[in-house]
Amino acid sequence: MGISIRQLTRRYGAFAALDDVSLDIADGEFVALLGPSGSGKTTLLRILAGLDEPDRGEVWREGQDLLALPVQHRGVGLVFQHYALFPHMTVADNVAFGLRVRPRARRPSRREIDARVEALLRRVQLEDLGRRYPAQLSGGQRQRVALARALAVEPSLLLLDEPFGALDAQVRGTLRHWLRELQRSLGLTTVLVTHDQEEALELADRVVVMNHGHVEQIGSPAEIYREPATPFVHGFIGRANRVRGHVERDRLHLGGHAFAGELPAEFAGREVDAWLRPEHLALAARGSGGWSGRIEYLDQAGPLTRARLSMHGDGLSLDAEWSAADVAARSLAVGDVVSVHARQITLFESVGPQRRYRFVPTVSGQGAADAHPIDFSAWLHRKA
Repeated sequence: MGISIRQLTRRYGAFAALDDVSLDIADGEFVALLGPSGSGKTTLLRILAGLDEPDRGEVWREGQDLLALPVQHRGVGLVFQHYALFPHMTVADNVAFGLRVRPRARRPSRREIDARVEALLRRVQLEDLGRRYPAQLSGGQRQRVALARALAVEPSLLLLDEPFGALDAQVRGTLRHWLRELQRSLGLTTVLVTHDQEEALELADRVVVMNHGHVEQIGSPAEIYREPATPFVHGFIGRANRVRGHVERDRLHLGGHAFAGELPAEFAGREVDAWLRPEHLALAARGSGGWSGRIEYLDQAGPLTRARLSMHGDGLSLDAEWSAADVAARSLAVGDVVSVHARQITLFESVGPQRRYRFVPTVSGQGAADAHPIDFSAWLHRKA
């Protein structure tokens, strides 16, 4: 069922956990609420779950006022970070708990409960562990039990509050893929709260980036990463370099280097904040006269090499990411001086309305002809 959230506000004294938040969630959509601690994402989730109430605002689902419904009638399944399993109950009894505590008029028969539990354990790949207790399971298995328990009551809305936060990195990666496939197969409207940007970008159909109780941007994972709407989103999502600069006519001046390219007239003479993704600093062809810097460190991480460059001009340092094959082919080492070409720079005005502009510098000479671009599209669309 689709959900319409309108102008939700929640204050705790002078602190605004939510400040006029509006959001539409489509039926069957997987939405991630992403932001740092204190951004309001957990407060929003708690209001949807019925664990908190807003000071102002509305939440509608299929024409029904969700906030007016008691918790037990909202059709919500909730999964917490720390499992919240009953240690004295078996796995099967934990999954069945929500069904067995229903009022007699709404409670399925014992046979129906047993059949549903068996089907759910099979779906979460724990069919042989029903008689075990939580202490006998791994962290990943416990989280699957918690998810099965939430699904047992056949919710119309699944809420996930940092569900993988207590697990190690390898288990998190495995469970993320498994959860996405499960959510797709069920077609269940799902809201995930997380501060892990990789988790949000990999799992969600749309990402809601929150900060200080406000929504900064809503979009697909690719839109959020490639077209950040505000300086906060650019700095929070992925890795980025922030450089203060200014525009003079058709030149962008950054770190002692002038970039030519098409710039809007309203940016002329303005101070700007320039944001550069590390993967957008490509190794330039030798003798191309690009932006020059000295390598301070190199760190190979699989097929990528991460570098820190001390740029010539005013002591500016920038992070870059290159193909490990390119670095090896050039025999690059710490202390070498290299030229780089900025493929793309996102500009925000330093003062005023903070208008955004995607600037593509003109490549002089041969530019980055012998540097292979790093393609992040596969990472952004692994869930597709």
